Amino acid sequence: MRAKQHRTICVIDDDDAVRESTRALLESVGHHVREFPSASAFLTGLDSSGAGCLVLDVHMPGMSGLQLLQFLRQRGDMVPVILFTARADVALDGIVGMTTAALVLHKPTDEEALIQAVRGMIQGAEGL
Repeated sequence: MRAKQHRTICVIDDDDAVRESTRALLESVGHHVREFPSASAFLTGLDSSGAGCLVLDVHMPGMSGLQLLQFLRQRGDMVPVILFTARADVALDGIVGMTTAALVLHKPTDEEALIQAVRGMIQGAEGL
């Protein structure tokens, strides 16, 4: 079944292969997806108010995914965020647990788990 989402899913990851495969997966279930190779590219390329969800790499050069999440929250932007990380970091889970509308998935992740996480984040945001 194809999703009928009208809001953009933003994939922000400095790894081209991860970013492109994540985009392709989410588009295959009906999402509109935009890719950004860095947090700064996202901040200059799109107002996050148009985003339904961010899929955000934690460890990137320059501004990290966690720093971007904190920046967005400090300015009052509650866009749902899925943080993607290849590193096990218990402290990260604790920090994210204190942040509204954020979830951590560990790379590599099951494709269906990512699809369901995005759907859940979007539905949760729409229910606010």
